[in-house]
Amino acid sequence: MTAFKAVVSLVAFGALTAFQKSLHGTDFPPLASFLSFFMSGFLGMNLCDILLLHAFSTIGPARSLMIFSFQPIFMGILGYIVFAQSLSMNKCFAILFMIGCVFVVSYERFRKERRWEIQGPLFAFAGMLLDTVGILFTRYGFETNPQAGIFEGNFYRACGALAGFLLFSPFLKLRLWKSFQKFSHSSRFLIVGASLLGTLVAASFHVAAVSRGNLAIVAAINGTGPVFAAIVDSIAFRRWPSPFLYLAFALFAFGFYILL
Repeated sequence: MTAFKAVVSLVAFGALTAFQKSLHGTDFPPLASFLSFFMSGFLGMNLCDILLLHAFSTIGPARSLMIFSFQPIFMGILGYIVFAQSLSMNKCFAILFMIGCVFVVSYERFRKERRWEIQGPLFAFAGMLLDTVGILFTRYGFETNPQAGIFEGNFYRACGALAGFLLFSPFLKLRLWKSFQKFSHSSRFLIVGASLLGTLVAASFHVAAVSRGNLAIVAAINGTGPVFAAIVDSIAFRRWPSPFLYLAFALFAFGFYILL
């Protein structure tokens, strides 16, 4: 799924970048900018997505995304160190509530299976760290080349993501077209639609925000994902969230409020 998203992203952003360059006649970006976008795609659109999908399959999307609520903390610290962006002390207090959120999520799993779920949160946490570093590379790419467009930056990120899958292909044994053909027509539509929404639409807005805004605030706003993921999860499976998930949401919401 992650490799398919990278292919869709490469084709879509490649076409848009070619059209944009034909209008404005821009040249190839500086090497430092290109490598920054390339590494951002390799870390954020390849390794991060692989780990995040593993976490999704283990502890679910809503709980995995809540672990991403740690990201504003790390983003604020690294943004301050790398780009001299302001760092509020409130973020240090918010981390206590984020830790409580993760503890509640893991404890719920322990009550069901009588063992602590470690693998899923570790996958999500590692993915969050890689995504954080990838965002820093994205911002650095725009800092070194302010003329770079949003579509162009995403195209180079897609190149990095696809290069990662080519690098790992001897171990992953990717069969994209054969696997795609096995799905029903409705599933194919969902896969293509999700890839376009997640890569073309969402990534364009996200990269635009990263190129201009305070990285910690952008990450905090992006942290609202668990709320929407839980709503979609409840509707899709026709079930109410558990009391533990309500408590985790409360801790997440309070920590998010402090971040803002």
